[in-house]
Amino acid sequence: MMLANNTPEKILQTAYETKMISSGDNSPTIKISETNLQYLLVMLHLRIESNTIKTVLNWTNEEFEKHIYLLELEGYYPTCMVITAYEGDKLYNLCKPLIKPTLKMIEKYSNQIDIISKRIETFNHLPKESYSLLLYSGVLLDFGQIDNIEENYLETERPLKNEKRYYYAIQEQAQIDIGAFRMYGNTYFDLGQVQIGLYGNTRYSTLNLITANKEILEEHFHDAITDINYAKKQLVKNFVAVDSQIDLNLNVFYEKLGLNQNAQPIIPVFKTTDLSILSEIANTISEELILLLKENDQPLKEYYVSSRYSMEITYEEFFIWWYHFFYTKVTDELIKQDVIKSSSRGNQTYITL
Repeated sequence: MMLANNTPEKILQTAYETKMISSGDNSPTIKISETNLQYLLVMLHLRIESNTIKTVLNWTNEEFEKHIYLLELEGYYPTCMVITAYEGDKLYNLCKPLIKPTLKMIEKYSNQIDIISKRIETFNHLPKESYSLLLYSGVLLDFGQIDNIEENYLETERPLKNEKRYYYAIQEQAQIDIGAFRMYGNTYFDLGQVQIGLYGNTRYSTLNLITANKEILEEHFHDAITDINYAKKQLVKNFVAVDSQIDLNLNVFYEKLGLNQNAQPIIPVFKTTDLSILSEIANTISEELILLLKENDQPLKEYYVSSRYSMEITYEEFFIWWYHFFYTKVTDELIKQDVIKSSSRGNQTYITL
């Protein structure tokens, strides 16, 4: 059945967000996001006839074949998870039976999590609004937990695409200012000696250290910027310097970027030694979480087998993206319960030295 908003014309008017789970240089060698290749993958997923695709994208037979070949070469055809709004609702429904047991599990270990987190110095100087989203969603369920999920539930390597290993998905985006399906995620920006992280679901629509562009930096520095990364390094260096006198102008800029509030830092600054403690926090629920997933994955497997995904991607790829829907739902519940005290910005910036 072709849903009304899945007609080829509607697809071209729909916003999509591409997501990737990768490490190191494991990433695509071709651009898919915001190109016709993205629309081609969506249309192929929705079983739209090739002649219709050619007409809508204004391609000749040769151009169509060339693009298909390119996708096959890169390992995307037919192996890319496309999630439409309709399918996203189905994936959220599959989360429901697991939400309460997960919340109980987190509650059970909350004292232990608090005790361990006190060993991270930066947390002791900050209000919970500054780090609880990062701690309870990012560390406990998302990027801090994903290796455990891959090793102990999926027990397989990431899919191989053109000699690179990573997960890739195209997701329908209902609102431009918020991530597809309101999904929480992590953006990591490596500046050599320092790393900037940003966790949340409005990462690209708010002004922060990662999204601050050349124009914004030039406006602040009142000078031409030739190296954005160097300028950001200087900002971070001044921000973390214990004895530096921060002038009013710089403090106003830090507040704009969500680093300061009332001239006080409101973001975690981790030392590399803190990273193993964050892993320890994630490990508090790891075993029970894996057990919960294994005991309740029958409906997931049944849905996968009965869906068109079974002809396009492996169960492991399907699961890893479903898991993002799952931890997003758990995060929303933790916010409702006030376990996560969410800041008005909806994101949490952090720095690792």
